Amino acid sequence: MKIKTGYKVVVYRDDGLWSVYRSPYAVPYSYVWTVPQQGCGPLAVFSSLFTAIRFAMTIETAYIYRCEWIPWNGPLYIHPFRGKQAVWRADGYGWPMRAMPSGTRLACRVRLVGEPLYSWHDFSLT
Repeated sequence: MKIKTGYKVVVYRDDGLWSVYRSPYAVPYSYVWTVPQQGCGPLAVFSSLFTAIRFAMTIETAYIYRCEWIPWNGPLYIHPFRGKQAVWRADGYGWPMRAMPSGTRLACRVRLVGEPLYSWHDFSLT
């Protein structure tokens, strides 16, 4: 089980730091190991700060943290009609791998490290 380093984009809500897409399957992030919810697919991290910034610029309340992560070694969801690999949620909905942001890496565990490197305030034009 090799631990790698990368970058995690999270959003701030009143109750903490969460995965970017709000849904019943969102996961909270912290300085302890975070794993996907039961029945959901891998967590997403970025391999470079540049790709994390490019993605975070599109999301209000986004923060970028350095992270440690363990690569996903499980199967990927295969979309029943399109036959393409995807990251999935417990309700069967999947995001095709080709639709994931550039530089995305898949992880079975993620842990935030240190203070945020950037926040959405850093990207505002005002």
